[in-house]
Amino acid sequence: MLQHRDDILYISLHRWEEGAFYPGTGDPQHTGNKGSVVNIGWSRAGFGDGEYMAAFDMVVCPVLRRFEPDLILVSGGFDAAEGDPLGGMRVTPAGYAAMTRALGVITASILVTLEGGYDLDATATSARAVLEVLVGSDKGRSESRFDPPDPIALADIGQVQEALAKTSCWVPRK
Repeated sequence: MLQHRDDILYISLHRWEEGAFYPGTGDPQHTGNKGSVVNIGWSRAGFGDGEYMAAFDMVVCPVLRRFEPDLILVSGGFDAAEGDPLGGMRVTPAGYAAMTRALGVITASILVTLEGGYDLDATATSARAVLEVLVGSDKGRSESRFDPPDPIALADIGQVQEALAKTSCWVPRK
Protein backbone atom coordinates (compact mmCIF):
# COMPACT_ATOMS: atom_id res chain seq x y z
CA MET A 1 0.00 0.00 0.00
CA LEU A 2 2.72 2.49 0.92
CA GLN A 3 5.25 1.39 -1.64
CA HIS A 4 3.80 3.71 -4.29
CA ARG A 5 3.78 6.82 -2.08
CA ASP A 6 6.64 9.24 -1.64
CA ASP A 7 5.03 11.30 1.13
CA ILE A 8 5.05 8.40 3.61
CA LEU A 9 8.17 6.59 4.71
CA TYR A 10 7.96 3.14 6.31
CA ILE A 11 10.93 1.81 8.31
CA SER A 12 10.96 -1.58 9.99
CA LEU A 13 13.62 -3.26 12.11
CA HIS A 14 12.75 -6.93 12.46
CA ARG A 15 14.04 -10.47 12.59
CA TRP A 16 13.82 -11.79 9.07
CA GLU A 17 16.25 -14.70 8.62
CA GLU A 18 15.92 -14.73 4.82
CA GLY A 19 12.13 -14.94 5.14
CA ALA A 20 12.20 -17.98 7.46
CA PHE A 21 11.05 -16.03 10.54
CA TYR A 22 7.31 -15.36 10.86
CA PRO A 23 5.64 -13.77 8.97
CA GLY A 24 8.36 -14.07 6.33
CA THR A 25 7.98 -10.53 5.01
CA GLY A 26 10.37 -7.59 5.23
CA ASP A 27 13.03 -8.46 2.68
CA PRO A 28 15.73 -5.75 2.89
CA GLN A 29 15.76 -5.64 -0.92
CA HIS A 30 12.10 -4.54 -0.94
CA THR A 31 12.29 -0.75 -0.90
CA GLY A 32 9.03 0.16 -2.61
CA ASN A 33 8.84 1.94 -5.94
CA LYS A 34 10.38 5.17 -4.69
CA GLY A 35 12.49 3.98 -1.78
CA SER A 36 9.64 4.65 0.63
CA VAL A 37 10.09 1.30 2.39
CA VAL A 38 13.16 0.56 4.52
CA ASN A 39 13.39 -3.01 5.80
CA ILE A 40 16.19 -3.71 8.22
CA GLY A 41 15.82 -7.46 8.39
CA TRP A 42 18.11 -9.23 10.83
CA SER A 43 19.56 -12.52 9.63
CA ARG A 44 19.52 -14.17 13.04
CA ALA A 45 18.32 -13.86 16.63
CA GLY A 46 20.34 -12.49 19.52
CA PHE A 47 21.00 -8.93 18.43
CA GLY A 48 20.68 -6.20 21.03
CA ASP A 49 21.32 -2.55 21.77
CA GLY A 50 24.61 -2.27 19.88
CA GLU A 51 23.15 -3.69 16.69
CA TYR A 52 19.93 -1.69 16.86
CA MET A 53 21.81 1.55 17.54
CA ALA A 54 24.16 0.80 14.64
CA ALA A 55 21.09 0.44 12.41
CA PHE A 56 19.82 3.78 13.71
CA ASP A 57 23.19 5.48 13.16
CA MET A 58 23.83 3.97 9.74
CA VAL A 59 20.36 3.82 8.18
CA VAL A 60 17.34 4.98 10.20
CA CYS A 61 18.51 8.46 11.19
CA PRO A 62 20.21 9.36 7.88
CA VAL A 63 17.09 8.31 5.95
CA LEU A 64 14.80 10.20 8.33
CA ARG A 65 16.94 13.35 8.14
CA ARG A 66 16.69 13.27 4.35
CA PHE A 67 12.92 12.62 4.49
CA GLU A 68 12.31 15.41 7.05
CA PRO A 69 9.13 13.98 8.62
CA ASP A 70 6.56 16.21 10.28
CA LEU A 71 5.47 13.28 12.43
CA ILE A 72 6.97 9.91 13.36
CA LEU A 73 4.56 7.11 14.18
CA VAL A 74 6.19 4.22 16.06
CA SER A 75 4.53 0.86 16.31
CA GLY A 76 6.43 -0.31 19.37
CA GLY A 77 7.19 -3.97 18.87
CA PHE A 78 8.70 -4.84 22.19
CA ASP A 79 9.12 -8.44 21.09
CA ALA A 80 12.76 -7.47 20.45
CA ALA A 81 13.16 -6.88 24.20
CA GLU A 82 15.61 -8.98 26.12
CA GLY A 83 13.70 -11.87 27.65
CA ASP A 84 10.88 -11.93 25.12
CA PRO A 85 10.24 -15.59 24.23
CA LEU A 86 9.14 -14.94 20.66
CA GLY A 87 11.48 -12.29 19.28
CA GLY A 88 14.73 -13.78 20.51
CA MET A 89 16.50 -10.43 20.56
CA ARG A 90 18.28 -8.60 23.41
CA VAL A 91 17.19 -4.95 23.30
CA THR A 92 17.21 -3.48 26.82
CA PRO A 93 15.09 -0.62 28.17
CA ALA A 94 18.20 1.57 27.79
CA GLY A 95 18.36 0.60 24.12
CA TYR A 96 14.72 1.47 23.55
CA ALA A 97 15.30 4.80 25.32
CA ALA A 98 18.33 5.55 23.13
CA MET A 99 16.37 4.81 19.95
CA THR A 100 13.58 7.09 21.15
CA ARG A 101 16.07 9.89 21.90
CA ALA A 102 17.51 9.50 18.39
CA LEU A 103 14.04 9.94 16.89
CA GLY A 104 13.49 13.01 19.06
CA VAL A 105 16.45 14.68 17.38
CA ILE A 106 14.68 14.26 14.02
CA THR A 107 11.32 15.69 15.17
CA ALA A 108 9.57 16.41 18.44
CA SER A 109 6.31 15.03 17.03
CA ILE A 110 6.41 11.34 17.90
CA LEU A 111 3.45 9.05 18.51
CA VAL A 112 4.15 5.59 19.94
CA THR A 113 1.66 2.73 19.98
CA LEU A 114 2.10 -0.67 21.57
CA GLU A 115 2.22 -3.39 18.97
CA GLY A 116 4.06 -6.43 20.29
CA GLY A 117 5.85 -7.99 23.17
CA TYR A 118 5.13 -11.32 24.76
CA ASP A 119 6.94 -11.03 28.07
CA LEU A 120 4.87 -8.68 30.18
CA ASP A 121 7.73 -7.55 32.42
CA ALA A 122 10.10 -6.89 29.49
CA THR A 123 7.36 -5.07 27.59
CA ALA A 124 6.42 -2.95 30.60
CA THR A 125 9.98 -1.89 31.47
CA SER A 126 10.82 -1.18 27.81
CA ALA A 127 7.62 0.80 27.23
CA ARG A 128 8.27 2.76 30.42
CA ALA A 129 11.77 3.68 29.20
CA VAL A 130 10.29 4.98 25.93
CA LEU A 131 7.60 6.96 27.74
CA GLU A 132 10.14 8.50 30.13
CA VAL A 133 12.06 9.84 27.13
CA LEU A 134 8.90 11.16 25.48
CA VAL A 135 7.72 13.03 28.57
CA GLY A 136 11.20 14.22 29.48
CA SER A 137 11.46 12.49 32.84
CA ASP A 138 14.73 10.81 31.88
CA LYS A 139 16.64 14.12 31.93
CA GLY A 140 19.94 13.98 33.72
CA ARG A 141 20.51 10.33 32.92
CA SER A 142 23.77 9.69 31.17
CA GLU A 143 23.74 8.25 27.67
CA SER A 144 24.14 4.50 27.67
CA ARG A 145 27.19 2.87 26.18
CA PHE A 146 26.47 -0.25 24.21
CA ASP A 147 28.64 -3.13 23.06
CA PRO A 148 29.97 -2.84 19.51
CA PRO A 149 27.63 -4.38 16.94
CA ASP A 150 28.10 -7.95 15.82
CA PRO A 151 29.81 -8.20 12.38
CA ILE A 152 26.84 -10.22 11.08
CA ALA A 153 24.51 -7.36 12.00
CA LEU A 154 26.83 -4.91 10.24
CA ALA A 155 26.60 -7.10 7.14
CA ASP A 156 22.79 -7.05 7.44
CA ILE A 157 22.88 -3.25 7.67
CA GLY A 158 25.22 -3.13 4.67
CA GLN A 159 22.68 -5.06 2.60
CA VAL A 160 20.05 -2.48 3.49
CA GLN A 161 22.39 0.35 2.53
CA GLU A 162 23.10 -1.33 -0.82
CA ALA A 163 19.37 -1.72 -1.52
CA LEU A 164 18.70 1.89 -0.57
CA ALA A 165 21.58 3.17 -2.69
CA LYS A 166 19.43 2.32 -5.71
CA THR A 167 16.66 4.65 -4.50
CA SER A 168 16.16 8.36 -4.04
CA CYS A 169 15.82 8.14 -0.24
CA TRP A 170 19.43 7.22 0.42
CA VAL A 171 22.34 9.60 0.71
CA PRO A 172 25.42 7.71 1.90
CA ARG A 173 27.77 9.32 4.38
CA LYS A 174 30.99 10.64 2.91
